[in-house]
Amino acid sequence: MAFAVSKRLSLLFALGMTHVPFLLLLLTLKVAENVLVLNELFKDMANLVQEQQQSIDTIETNVESAAERTKAGITHLEAAIEHQKSCAIM
Repeated sequence: MAFAVSKRLSLLFALGMTHVPFLLLLLTLKVAENVLVLNELFKDMANLVQEQQQSIDTIETNVESAAERTKAGITHLEAAIEHQKSCAIM
């Protein structure tokens, strides 16, 4: 439809036909067509944002898990150091 409306407008202007009501109708159809295209773009953008949000949520969960495991690792290392000190004194 996009090509048809644009082609008709070009043809009308080339032929010098400027029947205002008909031109307004064609221009209105072109605007409606562009609104539909814009609507599709917004839907695509919303889908991309949703997909990226899922990835961000996964990354956030992994970072939190890594932080917890790092803290647990530090606790184990501190315990191991204390155990090593107690063994070295004996």
